[in-house]
Amino acid sequence: MSLQGVRAMAFLGIFSSHVGLSQLGPWGVSVFLILSGFLLAYTGYDKAWDQSFGGSARYSLEKIRKLYPLHVLTLLIALAVELWPMLSDHVWKDIAILGGKAFLNAALLHAWVPSAEVYFSLNGVSWYLSVCLFLYFIFPFAMKRLKRSDAKKLLMVAILVYLAQVFIAVLTRHVEIPHWRFYGFQKWLTYICPLFRLGDLVIGGCVGCVCARRKAEKVEMKRMTATILEVVVIFLVVLCQFLFVHQVRYFGTEWFRYSMLFAPTSVALVFLAAQGSGWISKVMCLKPLVYLGNLSGYAFLIHTVVIVAIGPLFAFLPVLVRAVIILAITIVLSQGYAMLAARGKNKTKGETN
Repeated sequence: MSLQGVRAMAFLGIFSSHVGLSQLGPWGVSVFLILSGFLLAYTGYDKAWDQSFGGSARYSLEKIRKLYPLHVLTLLIALAVELWPMLSDHVWKDIAILGGKAFLNAALLHAWVPSAEVYFSLNGVSWYLSVCLFLYFIFPFAMKRLKRSDAKKLLMVAILVYLAQVFIAVLTRHVEIPHWRFYGFQKWLTYICPLFRLGDLVIGGCVGCVCARRKAEKVEMKRMTATILEVVVIFLVVLCQFLFVHQVRYFGTEWFRYSMLFAPTSVALVFLAAQGSGWISKVMCLKPLVYLGNLSGYAFLIHTVVIVAIGPLFAFLPVLVRAVIILAITIVLSQGYAMLAARGKNKTKGETN
């Protein structure tokens, strides 16, 4: 339950970033990826993984299927919003380019293109689904090796993967191609690139395997110890956010601050929430947070469309008030879609039976 609370907080971080209240977006994405790897490993620890190419492909498509219809729906809405003024102005070249972006988005290939004009195109957050499609495909192969490792080896794997990410980022920190606009190669590599973000998923998987073993061995953390560690981790999250916002030395550089800066604290936060022993973990179990955590997958895809399509109607309001209204609309739409999806799922089951 506390993990759903952490998921809700990660979504709120991303949401607040997109409405201009904070710069917590990269932290939220880091938590999402680490948490995804954790849950895949933790819930699938005793599972017999099909590691064939076909089996991994089916697993990846099955995992992405829940959100793909909503992805297509939000893509079409975003496409309509951008296409309408182009049609009236008869800008055919731009329309053709937009069509290419729409194809890449629909095929979930846009995260592989190192241009912000592509990976942030249309529904800007859908690059995350493009990344996840690849990560889910690779994970069964990684899980086979993680299950064979004891806790010390898993810790070593997580550290080595993290250091490999740092090494790759340092090695390529001066790489730049003039034709790539907006954010450059470093941000694409360390924040968007599916191959690079595979490291986050594997690190989360290592933590998930450790927690699965702790659960089997009935190892529990004392409440006071867990609470103290939670407070320390929250302090470190705030510190990392300060380094990010103020771009302090190497911690705030383009090649480091979008993913590697937040990974260690994201790991610690997910691990402690999974223990569920500390007082802060208990707060994460509050019903409103769990409710939002359950809806966060839908809300993640919907909120940017609401910001673009409906947000301008409230432009005259203060930023905080506008953010609350957009969040409320997002939650209502997400709940509505969740109900429709559940009804469709039940109908499909009934027809199958």
